[in-house]
Parts: sequence; C-alpha cells; structure tokens
Amino acid sequence: MVFSAQQILDSFKSMQLADAPTDLSHCQYLRYSAQKLGFNSYESLKAYLESPPNDRAGKVRTELMRKICSVRLPAADKDYVYLISYGEFSLGYYSYWIGWDSQGNEIRVPRHVSFEDRVLNHREYSSNPIYVIETSSELLSWQFLWKANAIIPYKLAETAFKSLFNKEHLVAKKLPMELVKEKIQRELQGLGLIHL
Repeated sequence: MVFSAQQILDSFKSMQLADAPTDLSHCQYLRYSAQKLGFNSYESLKAYLESPPNDRAGKVRTELMRKICSVRLPAADKDYVYLISYGEFSLGYYSYWIGWDSQGNEIRVPRHVSFEDRVLNHREYSSNPIYVIETSSELLSWQFLWKANAIIPYKLAETAFKSLFNKEHLVAKKLPMELVKEKIQRELQGLGLIHL
C-alpha cells in the first residue's frame, strides 16, 4: 500500500500521544509529535513528505505511517478489536464465546472494547509493536507488511474481516453436551489436570 503525503499528514495531525504535555498549544503539539517521529519540526516533516527520495518515496511514506500507527493512542470515543496478523490471511484475535457448534467446538468472535490501557501496558513492557489502525489503507499495510498486534476500530475490522464476526449461523440450535464434555475432559487430561 502506497500512502500519499496528504494521508500521512492527516493521520499525523489527528494522532493522540500518551506522554504529550497537556499545556502545549496546537503548533507546539505538532512539533512535539514530529519529534516523536524523528523530525526537528512539523515543517521538516512536511517538507520531507513532499519531496522524498524519488527511488523510495513509497517505502518512506509507508514507514512514516507505520511509525504513526505505532505511537498513536486509540480514540476515546470508539470501540476497537484486538487483532494479531501472522501474515497473509492468518489472524488471531481477543474474543468472547457465543456458543458451541454441532461438533462441540467453541464459537468465538472478536471482543470489542476500549483498549487504551492495554496499548499503554504493551508499549511499556514489550519490545514488540502494537499498532493503532484507523483507516482501511493502514489496515492493509498492517495485515500484509507490518504484521504483529493491532487495535482496529470495530466497524472497520467487521467490514474487512466479515467471517470473523458473522458466526451466529455456526452455533448449534441443540447443545451437543456430550461432545462438549468429551472435549473438555481431553483438554484437562492434556494439561495433566485429570486422569481418565
């Protein structure tokens, strides 16, 4: 995914940072944010975006967007889901249980909440990145290039990954209790918690 200079500037201007002083003016906040990305000022960031090296403009802009996504906080007024990209179309996610299928398997869908505390904790204690994704272009870059953990707005994730969310049809109408008990016993046995 190649980002335009305007896409990056829009994302940059709207990003919220965890450790920004609260008494900064708008211009001071832009300068502070630019310095977080390795630039002396907002003006130097903007100039760099408008005239990147011709042979690697796409790479430069994608890397800047990755940095923005790796430092911004999720918006306070949105619900997000926590997804993990293992590459290509392999995804993991924080989930909740909605029922059992006819074979006694759990059916789970992505859990949606505010993840600001989790983002802050992750960034403090882990060297692995956690990205806050806000647009479909960012989502594609995360899924296929950046990978790792991401916080994604619920509606955006639901649109992009319908099959993760649309699972009600898999829930068995009649609970297969015997199959469920067998699976639980096998799992407990595998953990060494019971002996059959």
